[in-house]
Amino acid sequence: ANNLSAPIQLPNFFLSVNLSDMCLHPDLTIPASECLVLVELFSWTNGLSWTNRAGWFKTANVENWFGIRTTAWSIGDPLRHVDGIFLHKSSWIDENGIVSSWNGNNLVWTLPVTLWNLSYLKDFNVSRNTISGTIPNSITQLTGLEQVWIRNNLFSGPLPTNWSSIKTLKVLDANTNQFT
Repeated sequence: ANNLSAPIQLPNFFLSVNLSDMCLHPDLTIPASECLVLVELFSWTNGLSWTNRAGWFKTANVENWFGIRTTAWSIGDPLRHVDGIFLHKSSWIDENGIVSSWNGNNLVWTLPVTLWNLSYLKDFNVSRNTISGTIPNSITQLTGLEQVWIRNNLFSGPLPTNWSSIKTLKVLDANTNQFT
């Protein structure tokens, strides 16, 4: 049983902040349940060590959190839903006009099982990190998944066997892991 309200240790300038409090913000642009999943993703993959965590927990507008894409799914619904997670590679132009980039975003440890509760998720890319653990069969319950990029990590165990149940899946790239 995971305690979503357990605070993670942040640098001193954050003092002692409970990250899940962001999910109670009145201007939050996604459902609180999806926000809590993102809090777990941040905590379980050592978000403090990410190379780029721009915007995370600094605004209730989740579209401004690095690597998160949201989409409005219903006309008149004020909330958006997380439909893309892209925490794999980034590039930027520095103050001297030089393009810099890195492979991966320094995600470590493991993915939270609640991640697969993001029922609107279409695109998922955490390639080129050092995430370990298994990919549970429950990922195949996300019937709208189109792309899954998990290459160059430390995932292990068997890959789910029922990928064919996701009729929308166009890309599954799980190369260079430790799957059995």
